[in-house]
Amino acid sequence: VAQAFQVIRGKAYKGEEGQYFTPQSVVRVATAAVNPQPQDRVIDPACGSGSFLATTMGNVVEELRILYKGNEDKVHAAKRDWCTKQLFAIDKDAVSVRLSKAYLSMLGDGSTHVFKADSIRPKKFQAYEGWGAALAASIQDGTFDVVVTNPPFGTKLKVPPEVGRHEGYELSQEWKKKDGKWIATGDYAERDLGLIFLERSIRLLRKGGRMAIVLPDTYLFSDSYGWLVQWLSQFTITHSINVPIEAFEPHCRAKTSVLVLKKEKPKADHRIIGSYCETFGEDKHGRARFKFEDSGQQTNLRDDEMEEAAILLKAGGGKTDSKLFFRFSQAEAIKRKVLVASYWWRKPYEDALKKFATINNCELVAIGNLIESG
Repeated sequence: VAQAFQVIRGKAYKGEEGQYFTPQSVVRVATAAVNPQPQDRVIDPACGSGSFLATTMGNVVEELRILYKGNEDKVHAAKRDWCTKQLFAIDKDAVSVRLSKAYLSMLGDGSTHVFKADSIRPKKFQAYEGWGAALAASIQDGTFDVVVTNPPFGTKLKVPPEVGRHEGYELSQEWKKKDGKWIATGDYAERDLGLIFLERSIRLLRKGGRMAIVLPDTYLFSDSYGWLVQWLSQFTITHSINVPIEAFEPHCRAKTSVLVLKKEKPKADHRIIGSYCETFGEDKHGRARFKFEDSGQQTNLRDDEMEEAAILLKAGGGKTDSKLFFRFSQAEAIKRKVLVASYWWRKPYEDALKKFATINNCELVAIGNLIESG
């Protein structure tokens, strides 16, 4: 069904509005990381054609089957009740809203609370003729357990300073460094739309709520966004998942990650789960990608490390660390201003260094120790 809707939407998603179809593997791993439950109230504030909503529904149905021990009548009734009361979505594009409604209806409803509106302008919700009151009543800050989304992003998509000021977005402000820390100045500037969606999504969460969001990597490691990494440090970042650069081709060459967080203060020793996924089951042209044997013979197994990572995330990891499930310190990541998983997966380099040391009968010494010893 997801593939069918990708075809239906087709070339209408040209990217001018940052509306890129999210590959199913990316949707699955993001959903697995937040693991929506039957008691959760869920929203996608930039729903597109509804893939995050549909996958979330599927995750909840899996949990309902466990809860009701496979009694499909009870599962079906509970699913319908959850979709009607707990699942919400917004998009400013009328075609996307209609597609999301149709998609969810095909899967067993959930179309009740799919609204056409501008997510980042909640102060204007009440003004929408017809559904404004219902929208304003349903979509309020601090009322959602889970946010899953791939917001629009692109160099041409900006939020004017007057909008940021009117809605009170912290990330719309200019930030300056003072005594080693970034401080919001109170002056407003033009900002990337993706940044404002990040703050908007976090606002929607209740305390302790969970969010999975697709973001450009530059937000998560570039010196010019050091202030943003500091701002994110107030939350518990639970996962950083690498998205292969081919995932959004041919629309753009944006390098992205799925960032997952809880809206609560991190513990001092908190460690982020990293997943360094290099494949997602397709090549850059959307054709199926398969694994190869050591001999070079192609197998019939899909080469989809994002799907493998999703399975590991649901299972709570493997017996040993792997590039698809490892941990690194949030405090250290914030200190270095780097939240992308690829930076923190060091095992290949460490293994190569240890092998060199063994072959050459060397003792490994940290450069820091050499400096300290003079």
